[in-house]
Amino acid sequence: MIFFKKKLILVFLFSFSTLFAQAPNFQGFSSKVTGDIYGQVKVINDIDGDGKKDMVFGATDGQIHIWSSRGKEVMAGLWPKHTGGPVMADVAVADLDGDNVEEIIAGSYDGVVYGLNIWGKELWTVDTRGTIQLSGPEVSDVDSSGILNVFVGSHAGKVSRIDNQGRLVWEVPVGTKVSSKVVISDIDGDGRVVNSAIELSALESE
Repeated sequence: MIFFKKKLILVFLFSFSTLFAQAPNFQGFSSKVTGDIYGQVKVINDIDGDGKKDMVFGATDGQIHIWSSRGKEVMAGLWPKHTGGPVMADVAVADLDGDNVEEIIAGSYDGVVYGLNIWGKELWTVDTRGTIQLSGPEVSDVDSSGILNVFVGSHAGKVSRIDNQGRLVWEVPVGTKVSSKVVISDIDGDGRVVNSAIELSALESE
């Protein structure tokens, strides 16, 4: 479910390469997607200037899509944005640099994490050296510094921490391929991060 203006709740269903959206008192849509959607459809602030929030998602066509609430790709020519492989996990949306404009972060099957602005410009990439499947990027200010970091796991058997400028901070081995969502928390405030991608593993935040 995602929320649009006036707290409209849209229910999404993906079936046979078609994304459906419907809600009471709303003219829904059904639009074709050139690929399958494994991750969730996420909300992003209004990009096309129609006064309604837009939606962003990745697909197995290797592209990151931004659609309007009418089920149409926004800013044709800028979106969709190609990655180096299928996008099989959630796409993250966050204001990484504090300029009040959201960025889009996606992990691709090619093992690369992509940071993009709303115009589709590639801001940075980080290669995890392992395929990224269901482990979508997790964005968190885990050390209460006011600065967001990106955490992602891959089939390289590591969890990577990336800062808000797209620089790799650290990689920590977890002993197995990471094929699930990475959940990050400093549970006791001691500066140590807990990663529950596969099992509880304490990771140093610095």
